[in-house]
Amino acid sequence: MRPVKTALITILLCAFPISAITERSPVKIEIESHDEVYILHNMGISIENLRENYVETHLSLDEIVRLRDAGYEVREVIPEKIIQEGYHDYYEVEAYLDSMHTLYPYLTRKDTIGYSVQDKNISAFLITDHPGSQEAEPEIKFGATIHGNEPVGTELCLNLISYLLDNYEKDDGITWLVNNTEIWFVPMLNPDGRQVSSRTNAHRVDLNRNYPVPNDSIGEDGTYDWELETKAMIDFCCEHNFVISTMFHGEALVVNYQWDYSPDPAPDSGVIQLIALGYSERNRRMWTEGLLGSYYGTIDGWYWYPVSGSLQDWVYDFTSCIDLTIELDTAKWPPASRLPQLWGENRDAMIYLIEKTHTGISGVVTDSLTGEPLYAEVKALEYGKPVFTDPDVGDYYKLLRDGFYTIQFSSPGYEPKTFNSVYVKFNSLTILNVCLSKSTGIEEIVIGHQLPVISVYPNPFSTTTAITLSGYQATNAPHSSPFALRIYDLSGHLVKSFVINHQASGGELMTNDQCPMTITWDGRDNNGVLLPAGVYFYRWKGGRFDIQGKLVMIR
Repeated sequence: MRPVKTALITILLCAFPISAITERSPVKIEIESHDEVYILHNMGISIENLRENYVETHLSLDEIVRLRDAGYEVREVIPEKIIQEGYHDYYEVEAYLDSMHTLYPYLTRKDTIGYSVQDKNISAFLITDHPGSQEAEPEIKFGATIHGNEPVGTELCLNLISYLLDNYEKDDGITWLVNNTEIWFVPMLNPDGRQVSSRTNAHRVDLNRNYPVPNDSIGEDGTYDWELETKAMIDFCCEHNFVISTMFHGEALVVNYQWDYSPDPAPDSGVIQLIALGYSERNRRMWTEGLLGSYYGTIDGWYWYPVSGSLQDWVYDFTSCIDLTIELDTAKWPPASRLPQLWGENRDAMIYLIEKTHTGISGVVTDSLTGEPLYAEVKALEYGKPVFTDPDVGDYYKLLRDGFYTIQFSSPGYEPKTFNSVYVKFNSLTILNVCLSKSTGIEEIVIGHQLPVISVYPNPFSTTTAITLSGYQATNAPHSSPFALRIYDLSGHLVKSFVINHQASGGELMTNDQCPMTITWDGRDNNGVLLPAGVYFYRWKGGRFDIQGKLVMIR
């Protein structure tokens, strides 16, 4: 234990009169070595920023007393006066996005992906050549202002939106990227905090400590509950198949990457670091003057300071998307006069990330008989996390370092396929399109024996996952044929409770709390619990996720 400093009591009494501490106060905690960030983390202190010899955070009076007893010197921070002129506030961002959609309706779409605690829109903005339809194209997301007092990223998002649209059909490179990529923006994830220049949302929760931790431990927000803004981002990420995503921050100059919660390297750590270095290299100030102790302006989150419940850890762990936390400047809220400089520093680096979604290995996975797209898992057996196809169009994207890989494709109900010695380069694209054949074991119905099982696995990237189950008509089988339905969660566990919404003519809602459930189809449109051919929506609730999808039965 650290020795108690003699001047500590006087400092605390001067800095923190009890009457002034009603909730959590901004403080600096002096440290003598970097190792103390792990001690503070183990004490339950949520670190917000790390400087050379002190930590910045917000603490309650109880936490301050606890740190005092441990011998730490804690000093009050007087917040700097923020001048908001020259920045877009929530209402101006909404108006800006509306105006850009009006000017470029054929290239853009504006969606509301959720609402804040105070019922403000959380908007997402898409730029692509066919915004009303889904194509086999990589998706990227630029996000900003998860902390309401770090608004530079919002301005960069708006700058990039203007740059892409203004240069469409004028610059060949920009035109190609817009035509071949779905480029998404969430310019203001925390609108309530932004309006009052607060790090937290209106519930005073740090949203970047509110996401599920990969090891299922509790996040630093102290709860397993999701804030509305967190749920909006989780749902949005699950509805899409992002290859790369970002969240822009402030008060440091560095690209931070997985993991925040663990010292273990992420499965794709080598590729992630190369992408982070590519961003930093194109931001010369970050490359040459980045965070002290960083590697050319890049750093592994845990080795900067540990965080439990960060967005980037959840995104990568749950969706396999490479998500980067990009700290844009040592000031959280620099004067607006510096915004053109910051845009100039980051423009080429942001475009680089769009370009990176077109490298590695990609392709489309389809049914060998019907040609329909499939939801499939794609693995490079030698390296990294698996990625998944978008079931609506069947496309996949896996970023890899230079080398030869064994690529395996698998989908429930289909025979897996493996390709050996596939050569992939980090800075170019290998295309591998694959057709999968149905496995014979689930296509036959044997009357009088054990019921065949239809296994449904949810897709983490879409709330409207189309799973086509065809070929379940056995030779010489009676017109009425039973089968068992099982629904599994993303971890492969059997779901015990689910809902089937009958959408055939005269549709009705049918529920069942037993799994597997035995179903008989007799060819009629609507007959109690009998399910005719048609589209059925399933929903399962288990653990901390609520995933929806659709099951298409064909007889």
